[in-house]
Amino acid sequence: MSTNQQKQEVELTQRAFDLPRTRNLFDYIEVYGCDESFRPERKCKPTKVRPGGMAKAEVIAQRLERSEELWHPDDPVVQRPMTDYERLVGFVVEVEE
Repeated sequence: MSTNQQKQEVELTQRAFDLPRTRNLFDYIEVYGCDESFRPERKCKPTKVRPGGMAKAEVIAQRLERSEELWHPDDPVVQRPMTDYERLVGFVVEVEE
């Protein structure tokens, strides 16, 4: 490894330690410009609020603000019958040129 490469590595390491600590996802996006590497700092506690309503949305928003994981394995879930769309994770858009 050349001296120049070693200097670059040291600079990168120093910058990594100088990065500001972020409280939640919103702070993280403000500092780093994206949310790709964000990892919640805390585990969340389970809730008894059932999914599908504004109350559950409020629970998720509070977890997000507190930098907690958004989902807990013991949160209630709605059991739905299998459909063709169960594994749908995105969509494709055709663009005309």
